[in-house]
Amino acid sequence: MERLLADTTKISEVKYDIKSLNDVYQTIHVIQGELGITGTTAKEASSTISG
Repeated sequence: MERLLADTTKISEVKYDIKSLNDVYQTIHVIQGELGITGTTAKEASSTISG
C-alpha cells in the first residue's frame, strides 16, 4: 500500500497519507484513471441483458 501511495504521488504530485482511508481511495482512483479502467463496471452493466 505504501508503494501505491508513493507511485500515485509521483503521478499526481499530491502527497497521500496512508493513515487516511480517503487518501487510499483517491490513490486507487488515480491509478485506475492512469490505466484507463475507470468506469468499466458501469460500462459493462449498461450493455448487460437483464431479465
